Amino acid sequence: NPADAIGGVAFTDTFPAGLVVASPANVATSGCGAASWAPVAGAGAVSFAGGSIAAGGTCTVTVDVTGPAGVHANVGDPVSHLVS
Repeated sequence: NPADAIGGVAFTDTFPAGLVVASPANVATSGCGAASWAPVAGAGAVSFAGGSIAAGGTCTVTVDVTGPAGVHANVGDPVSHLVS
């Protein structure tokens, strides 16, 4: 959002069958404020909550996953947020 900061940024991403959080997970965030983001190795989903994004900013979260070779279509759930 170019004009307003947003808070309460949250999402859950359930991975396609066979994909799980890697060990180590190599978790990282950028531009997301003080969010709760602690993926667990071996889990088939991740949850992110309490993020914030500055006006005109972006928030990037990354985690390594592992699974069988091939192409895996992954579509996360919608991101929820509050405009400040």
